[in-house]
Amino acid sequence: DDYQFNNPSHVTTDQHDNILVSDAGNSCIKIYDKAGLFVRRIALGNSKHGQLRKPQGIAVDNRGHILVSDRDNHRITMLSYDGRFVCHLLNKNDGIRFPSDISLDAGACNLAIAETHTGFLTKDPHHAVKLYRLNT
Repeated sequence: DDYQFNNPSHVTTDQHDNILVSDAGNSCIKIYDKAGLFVRRIALGNSKHGQLRKPQGIAVDNRGHILVSDRDNHRITMLSYDGRFVCHLLNKNDGIRFPSDISLDAGACNLAIAETHTGFLTKDPHHAVKLYRLNT
């Protein structure tokens, strides 16, 4: 159902006042208009190139691209506003581990990433905040 969630984790708005919600349990992003009416779902659930697995933090840049912290794939993914894969901005090779939240400054030049993992399976807890400068 478009109004039910399985572990909604983060919310943001875009330049049109639409509301974007990351639904980690359903591996999708749901978009609603400012009145709360469902607009569309972006569902790319998996770990393949360009897909999402447990999306959490989300942000929208000044061109309407959606940036997603793809937690279990250890990457930050950029999608077009209609949900098509654009690129992986950062991944494990860039030192990304369990990105749980992101924030983009107003100029869309600086990206802050919060990483967190309790270590419940690996006994290796991890918590960090990392800052990156984007080439726009």
